[in-house]
Amino acid sequence: LLIGHQAAWAADACPEAMTDKAFTFWDHVYADNTPARIEIGDSADRDSCTRLEIQLPTSWAYGSAEFILRFGPEFAADDTVWVFIHTDADSVNAEGKGMVLE
Repeated sequence: LLIGHQAAWAADACPEAMTDKAFTFWDHVYADNTPARIEIGDSADRDSCTRLEIQLPTSWAYGSAEFILRFGPEFAADDTVWVFIHTDADSVNAEGKGMVLE
């Protein structure tokens, strides 16, 4: 697993930020060995989404998928979101299935 991160700043603009150590904290990291995934987005059209969050699948079957709904700071209760399913071949439904978050 390779995760990249870059932090950069101009030393003359922010000298107090210069240090020999940098820390990055990650929470709720999900890794898998397939491009198949479930996402929720802020638009019915996948290409128009400006906010997307990957969901944790619990089961997959032809024509159906179940997942644990988790939404972070990108979405709030009562928001309408759309569900997108990416297959192993990384094709995705262009129009999402709408739902209201509780």
